[in-house]
Amino acid sequence: MTTIKELLPYDDGFLEVKAPHHSIRPVGSFRQLLRRPTKFIESLRKYVVGDPVHFIDWKLFAKSDQTLIREIKEESSVKVGVIFDASDCMFWPSAEEAKELSRDIPSKAEIAWRIGLFLSASHLSKGDSLAFGIRTESSIYWIRAPKSKSEVIRLFQSLNDSHFLLPETHNISPPRSLDRIWVLSDGLNGLFSVPKATKFGTLIHTLSSLETHLDWLEDSMSYFDAKAPLNNNRNDYIKDYTAASIAPVYHEKFQRWQRQFKEEVANQGLGYLQFSDATSLDSFYKEIAVNGKP
Repeated sequence: MTTIKELLPYDDGFLEVKAPHHSIRPVGSFRQLLRRPTKFIESLRKYVVGDPVHFIDWKLFAKSDQTLIREIKEESSVKVGVIFDASDCMFWPSAEEAKELSRDIPSKAEIAWRIGLFLSASHLSKGDSLAFGIRTESSIYWIRAPKSKSEVIRLFQSLNDSHFLLPETHNISPPRSLDRIWVLSDGLNGLFSVPKATKFGTLIHTLSSLETHLDWLEDSMSYFDAKAPLNNNRNDYIKDYTAASIAPVYHEKFQRWQRQFKEEVANQGLGYLQFSDATSLDSFYKEIAVNGKP
């Protein structure tokens, strides 16, 4: 099964997007509410009570005695913001940790960049423009975004060579407005404030399959939760969680936390999608195609 960890930024053929300079129609990823009559055959449909009468194809009606109309909703290009969570927890598991577990699993940061650059290439194909935001532990800063699919591919190759660690780059002024936003985060540092999209936005909950399933956890493993000592006695606040104690309750608590986080996302007016390195590409394409429509 091909999964997201093989996703490439130029895998957008399924969207059937025409290059802007080859398209005879206006470009962009949003459908305008304003309708107008058109001669394009693909816009033909049956007349419904309430449709504008001047949209009716009277010549076709004279030939076939069918009341059909032709209409089109034009597309318009938009400013799209893609915000990547670069908190420390996004770089788990490291290559060394995955090797110790004998798992070929990328970090959450890699999955986020693969998805984000895929979306970027798709939007650029439609004629949209991009803004890239980087979320740190405390704030969001903005960097220069690619202006073409070739730039997206070069950025992907650079990140791939550096194990998806973002190279040093100059900060730029934040965008004045955004029509659509995609946020890629694991949610472990909570939901941060994002620029308000004038139309809509989506948070992509980027998780590791090691978080969603514990089949890798062995009885000999344990997790130490070190906190401040009491009365100079460090043992008072150190908790040792063994695999045997974690496994029975983990799944229920993980689902509860995910539901709560999803509710927080909805309260901020964002859509919600959740992917991990184990998500199949077919499932990913379907989810993105549905959620990407206004």
